[in-house]
Amino acid sequence: MAYQGLDTGKSFVLLAELDEATALTRVGLRTLRELRFVSEESAAVLTLLSIGSEKMLKATLGLAALDERNPWPSKGQMRDWGHNLRSLNEAACDRYQAQVRRSTAPGFISQLLDQCHGDETLHLLLDMLTDWGLRARFHRLDDLAGAPQPGPSPQTMWEELESRVLDTEPTLIARLAEVDGYDPARRRVNAIISESFRLWWQLHTRAWMTGIIGKDAKGLATILNRVLDEPALDPPS
Repeated sequence: MAYQGLDTGKSFVLLAELDEATALTRVGLRTLRELRFVSEESAAVLTLLSIGSEKMLKATLGLAALDERNPWPSKGQMRDWGHNLRSLNEAACDRYQAQVRRSTAPGFISQLLDQCHGDETLHLLLDMLTDWGLRARFHRLDDLAGAPQPGPSPQTMWEELESRVLDTEPTLIARLAEVDGYDPARRRVNAIISESFRLWWQLHTRAWMTGIIGKDAKGLATILNRVLDEPALDPPS
């Protein structure tokens, strides 16, 4: 078994990388399901989702390169891409848009692209995951070292994300202040964030699955789909 442009050994490495990306992301979503106190628990969610997403996006661009008969991106290229999920995602989505006619469901992919483009919660979440990977995970350590970071803290960014969520369902504000209402309201906030992430993951999964970046990605999309097999945190209201 070998994928285009890879020998058998490297093909198994690719499978292991996708398994890991998917496992990290699934555990990240489960951790988000259980999140109750942002200041204590959000770091686990951000770490798991940011690393899982970065691995998936770099695999996307690698498979796209192989589909174009180019070599897998070099270590230097991967290093240059760094942890910037925003730019990685833009590069992947630009490729989907340019090649959408290759998809077996071009209308559906275009719809997902539009939905992700218009999802403000998703934009804030991807910004937060990007900043976490680039700098914010060391926010407190830098502060302790006497070199505080100029940007907002991870907790501030999470609060901005939740403010956006509360704008969409303002009744949650009062429920979060109630003893009996806090846990169900907390679960609902987590669910809204999760659904935006799942929408974004669905875009990439379906783009792979419908052939936009070649037949090998089409076959490997079943691995990405394990994330979507995770039960939703809460039915949409």
